[in-house]
Amino acid sequence: MSDLPDKAALQAEMETTRAAYHELLSSLSQEDWRRASGNPDMTVKDLMWHMAWAMGWLSGSVDAVKRGRRLWLPPILVDPLRALAMRWLARNATQELAARKYDEGYNALIDKLAGVIDGDWLRSARRFGESRTVEWCFRQPALHFEEHAADVRPVLGRE
Repeated sequence: MSDLPDKAALQAEMETTRAAYHELLSSLSQEDWRRASGNPDMTVKDLMWHMAWAMGWLSGSVDAVKRGRRLWLPPILVDPLRALAMRWLARNATQELAARKYDEGYNALIDKLAGVIDGDWLRSARRFGESRTVEWCFRQPALHFEEHAADVRPVLGRE
């Protein structure tokens, strides 16, 4: 079964993304941390916390997807609730806490990757109205980082 994902390549991609997250995070001044981002619903702090928080969420999603556990919210509520939740969760966030939160989620996701067996890769579940596979959970960190880093860098003049 040669079309199975390469665990070493996925781990390397996640490590590259982790390093990029930390590089961006450490480049932020306290003034930057409080700035509005390119995302009209979130500040730079909210987005950096959202990316850190998502790593832990993804590690939990691996087990949910393996079990075929569906997660449904009306599509019209997903983005407003996500923005509200992130503002609430990030209210006391610091750069140090965001770094720690990201690494905790990263380590949990790496542990999940080690436990994936060949038969798990194609398991899927409907999550937020989309079909998500186990592989998707491990590809998402890089995609998610690029999506939101693109909302942070321009307001910092680093694009």
